[in-house]
Amino acid sequence: MISLPTRLLLPALLLTSLLQAQVSSTSNIVGFTTVPIEGNPSGTRLNLNSLSLTTNIDYQSAATSLGTNTIIDSTGSWADDAFNGSNGAYYLEIVTSAGSATGPGVGNTYRISDTSTAPATITLNEPLAPGVSLPLTYRVRKYWTLASVFGATNSSGLQGGTQTSADQILLWNGNRHQTFYYQTSGIGGTGWRQTGDQHTDASSTLIEPTAGVVVKRGQSSTLNVIISGALKTGQTTVSVNQGYNYIGNPFGADMTLASSGLFTGDNATGIAAGTDAASSDQVQLWNGSAYITYYYNSTSGGWRSATDPSINAGTTSIPYGSSFIIRRLSSSSFSWKMPQHPSSL
Repeated sequence: MISLPTRLLLPALLLTSLLQAQVSSTSNIVGFTTVPIEGNPSGTRLNLNSLSLTTNIDYQSAATSLGTNTIIDSTGSWADDAFNGSNGAYYLEIVTSAGSATGPGVGNTYRISDTSTAPATITLNEPLAPGVSLPLTYRVRKYWTLASVFGATNSSGLQGGTQTSADQILLWNGNRHQTFYYQTSGIGGTGWRQTGDQHTDASSTLIEPTAGVVVKRGQSSTLNVIISGALKTGQTTVSVNQGYNYIGNPFGADMTLASSGLFTGDNATGIAAGTDAASSDQVQLWNGSAYITYYYNSTSGGWRSATDPSINAGTTSIPYGSSFIIRRLSSSSFSWKMPQHPSSL
């Protein structure tokens, strides 16, 4: 059985700031959230989660020049290898490009492969997106990992054991789910492991900002995992490829199908519409007992459910703290540009 988490909890002070404050896109609004991992007295239960908070901002500034895969910042004050190597894995996010919060490449993230001084340069593991240009602002954050979310020694309290008896964490790698668990004894020692590899420490496995985090719980009780971090602000961009895409809502607020920005009217920049679910790209949401398939109807001009195409489904929620599936029919990919939620930030 699969379950979406219940609504995530944020402290009252943070909720007040969400409702009242006008905060710039580079603000580091911090708080905590509770991710419920529900159990099942009669067997296992899958929980389709997202983390809803990012790690705190470690650095933010404006670039002074750009290379193919480099950002140079004449004001940069970091040390060599500050955001890579033994300090852990970090990523750079484009906050504004060409002077706009919705300019080319805004919301894209890149893993940092090198940080150097004189001149202060951040080298990325892939080229910047086409059209990215100055004026440009960026921020640097550390990646979530299995250890930073669930604890280096499983302080979150997931059931440990073997790859068959322990609770499992499933992360999508673009082609398939990779499965991780906390090993408590036996050959290979104690620690986070990937199924099929009892010996290699998997605690530093990265969790992308838009990752869907699926937890397979084999216990009857619900476990609450507490995460401290920062709210994601600004546009968020994620690549949607042919086939199945498992994506988490990265914001600390619900989206709807209509507000998500998934349909743009152009198949090159958004989902493809069709006359029915079979001829359209699909968004699949779990309702507690089954997946409900949604699509954008090209005839009626609105979001529809495959089970009830007569009713406009644009207000259907994609809850924060949840993950979901986008099924892309076309062989071409598109960059989904998620508008900031809530828009008042």
